[in-house]
Amino acid sequence: MELETEVTVKTPVSSDAPPAGRLAEFNNMERPTIVTTSWDDGDRYDLKIAEILRARQVAGTFYVPITPHKEHPALGPADLRDLLSEGFEIGAHGFSHKLLWKLSQEELSKEIIPCRPILEDILGAQVRMFCYPKGRYDSNTIRVLKEAGYLGARTNRMLATKPDFNPFAIPTTVQISRHPKYDYIKNVARAGKIESLRLCLTHMNRLDNWVELGKKLFDSVVKNGGIWHLYGHSREIEDLGMWKDLEEILDYVSNRKGVMYVPNCDLVRLPCGRGSNVGNGKL
Repeated sequence: MELETEVTVKTPVSSDAPPAGRLAEFNNMERPTIVTTSWDDGDRYDLKIAEILRARQVAGTFYVPITPHKEHPALGPADLRDLLSEGFEIGAHGFSHKLLWKLSQEELSKEIIPCRPILEDILGAQVRMFCYPKGRYDSNTIRVLKEAGYLGARTNRMLATKPDFNPFAIPTTVQISRHPKYDYIKNVARAGKIESLRLCLTHMNRLDNWVELGKKLFDSVVKNGGIWHLYGHSREIEDLGMWKDLEEILDYVSNRKGVMYVPNCDLVRLPCGRGSNVGNGKL
């Protein structure tokens, strides 16, 4: 189902501020430990992900393109409103999921500018986060996102746990997917980040097993503080039969004392997402 595109609501009804209690809790932590998850492409199987997250009280952000990706059955307006009512965040993922890197100003505007008002009209709530299709972007992309009123954007850079990132270059920790080691090496090399390179080398023998990799990186975040960020695509999880893997990793990281479970938008509001360097990781 294609999303509604007629915009009738100019001012969303809800505030974009996170709950004050959650802010206070974060600020009172000496070494905050945060878990967040994000899910791309707006496939109907996102509803199954939401069910799994909800059962474990884990937060999630669903990034939705305006037109269905690859003509797969997509989330409709009622689905998006239901996800929002259940406490999940809805973010933008481009108008047609087009690669934004090196697009002209006119093309960037067409892909980015309409997304927020369309989604906000559907939701009756503010949309503040964006996810780069296929993880690719450049400085012009970021400029248009800022002009469009977004607070931040998520990349596909993996093997990151530190909270010193640019709000428009939010990294991830691990993806639910069966990547060969070369994919991680390529991702790390393109991003050019010392932290990701160090983690890649440290966990080289686990790169073929994303569940064990995810658990070890979570253990490190619990010990040292930081952000553990899981992302993926529900259609891929279904096609590869990885639902049990998803349940296993979420059982491992959920319901932990002293861990905050937040949507992506909180990462750029709380005192963690304040780094200055912009990377460009992609698988």
